[in-house]
Amino acid sequence: MASFATIVLLLTIGGYIFALFHGYLNVSIRDVSLKEEYGRVLSARIHFHDKTGKVIGSGYTDEKYGAVNLNYPEFGDCSHNVSEKEKWYACRHERSRWSVKFAKKVSSISLETAKCLIEKMPVNLKVNRSEALTYWIPLPHVMGTPLTYFFINIKVDLASCKAVD
Repeated sequence: MASFATIVLLLTIGGYIFALFHGYLNVSIRDVSLKEEYGRVLSARIHFHDKTGKVIGSGYTDEKYGAVNLNYPEFGDCSHNVSEKEKWYACRHERSRWSVKFAKKVSSISLETAKCLIEKMPVNLKVNRSEALTYWIPLPHVMGTPLTYFFINIKVDLASCKAVD
């Protein structure tokens, strides 16, 4: 019985350590001036700034859904690898490592659309490690790989080109 407990403890520690260095960054941008439920911001360019104001990354929202895609410095947005499964998995693995470092550095975001430029909106980064109870399950295809989740939610009013608190 003691050896089973030791194995579970080691797996839990291993999963926790993995989650410390692998994450997922979710950026959501919503236009509150739109009457639709989601307030999608379409075809926008995004720049991420550190606390000194330096641009440390970029991204864009797609034309159809307003989903935010990040351009990762060394490997783009991973979409170019979709047809090659192994390259896609490798890209996503590297992205998960990079996201942990990057998310902690982001201090503000600038948003550029065809009609507006809203510069250096402050970011409130939320961190979630809700998978703590699954760290010990070494089956990524069943429970998923344990990650640290980072959330940045930005609200804007594009009708008046300003950030909303």
